[in-house]
Amino acid sequence: MGNPERSGGVSPWRMLSTTITDELKLASQKKSKVIGISIKDRGAVLPAGHLADAAYWFDATGKFISSTYYLNALPTWVENFNCP
Repeated sequence: MGNPERSGGVSPWRMLSTTITDELKLASQKKSKVIGISIKDRGAVLPAGHLADAAYWFDATGKFISSTYYLNALPTWVENFNCP
């Protein structure tokens, strides 16, 4: 999501273990906020885990993108950041 090449299809669904952020969400009854941000997709998605609220990373054009695993649409602040 967020780029025309559709290269945002990244998710933690193959990861067999929970992450510290997954455990944080579970311990707080999903009241905590977990967001993964990185330059690369794996650096954002894997630490954010299965239960994260969002994960963002840069694509080849230098814009932040995300995955539909976490969001249905990019938030306004990401759209504003990506605008020239």
